[in-house]
Amino acid sequence: MNDRTTRRVQWANSPGVYPAALAALSLIAPAFLNVRTFGIMRLLWSSLESGQIIDLLDAAIRMAILNALRAFPIYLSAFTLGGAAEARLGRRNLVAVILIPAVVVPLGYTLIDWIYGITYDFRMPAVLSILAVAAVLRMGRTQVSQETWKTAAVVGILVFGLQWLDLAPALTRWGFGHGEISMDIKSAGEVLGAASLLNTYTVSMCATLVSMGLLLSKVMVEYRIHIRLVEEDRRRSLELAHLQTEAMRARTGRELDHLMHDLRTPLTTIQGLSSTLAEYPFEADPAQTSAYARRISEAADRMDGMIREMLYGSHTQRVPAQVFARKLASQLPDEKTGGIVEIVVADDLPCVTINATRLTRGIINLIDNAIDAGSDMVKLEFRRDGAHLCISVADNGAGMNEQDLARCLNGGFSTKDSTGLGLPFAAAVVKDHGGTMRIESATEEVSRRTGAPRGTVVTIMLPEARDACEAGKGDSHEPGDH
Repeated sequence: MNDRTTRRVQWANSPGVYPAALAALSLIAPAFLNVRTFGIMRLLWSSLESGQIIDLLDAAIRMAILNALRAFPIYLSAFTLGGAAEARLGRRNLVAVILIPAVVVPLGYTLIDWIYGITYDFRMPAVLSILAVAAVLRMGRTQVSQETWKTAAVVGILVFGLQWLDLAPALTRWGFGHGEISMDIKSAGEVLGAASLLNTYTVSMCATLVSMGLLLSKVMVEYRIHIRLVEEDRRRSLELAHLQTEAMRARTGRELDHLMHDLRTPLTTIQGLSSTLAEYPFEADPAQTSAYARRISEAADRMDGMIREMLYGSHTQRVPAQVFARKLASQLPDEKTGGIVEIVVADDLPCVTINATRLTRGIINLIDNAIDAGSDMVKLEFRRDGAHLCISVADNGAGMNEQDLARCLNGGFSTKDSTGLGLPFAAAVVKDHGGTMRIESATEEVSRRTGAPRGTVVTIMLPEARDACEAGKGDSHEPGDH
């Protein structure tokens, strides 16, 4: 964009250009918007000569339209100047919005009378138009200097509506319609016996149009509220996405820490046995060497399985539930849990097909939630339930009410100012394993009312593996096998 174009854009966006252009239009308009070009007098004489009321109504309609078209740019420029002044004051000031139009509108009328000799009647319709437009703009919370098209619509409808009152014979004594042509139309109505019709018609048109202005203002308010809510929802969605991303990074870091911890055991085995073989290559017994080599291979397989479970969420193994329970217990030392976690493992547990790393993290999330809820006792139980492995995490914490219980699986929802991803992650992991997760909870109030124990119980049901597995050992599968 060159300098000339930039200056042109800056000039067009200047706050004084728009009202100045409207003021110029209001001074030019009477040259082609007048009684002669609208044929009002011709219709008025025709109605008197023929006694046709339809010609009188036609003349009244044209007069209302003419007055509205000539007054519209004056009022719009006045309210735009008022809005600009209000913006400079830095606060919502009803006095500025009313006072400036009250000065600018009669000034415009005076200039038109001086230029064209056309007298605009500044009485009740003008005063009501200023007050009504200002009030509706305030009610609609319309920023006049910024929302030009909305302002134009409100001003146009209200000014057009109030111009009809100039043509109601019954309102003449109240300061309405003292212009020369308006008085002629009302006099013709009296002569034709149509004064009552004019009163009803003009007041009805005014009421209809003013109501439209009020409805438009209400629509603008509701639209603005809707836009604000959409923007707020978008902002919250972005914040939630950011929190979820940060929580995902933190959880990935924790899982990697646990993986490194788990890898140390087989790695130590590999290092110890391989160093022994390297130190005594000729003195070792062949049978013992074979046993060492087999243990090194098993340790390497365990490491490979752990790494696969981290890299591929769909990677699973068929393992005895007792083995999984022992692995999970090793992740819950007393120094981490404060010694409040009790682990109960039944003897007749089935084999299950699981991604042990992900399922371990999901259950630890449930235990962390229980500890965060103020529990001083958390019971982790493994038992058989038909063809399923049942894992339950029960605590005696604060519990959740019905509203929180209904929302607890929504990502980002939390009653403890946390990320709210622990329960959704656990539920997703259980679902990926073809299982179900049920949550029951009772607050102190519910406990007193129903006698149910206070706290939360999360029950996980995992299907028994279809194929048998060796005791204490799982069969590795490629990623994607289930």
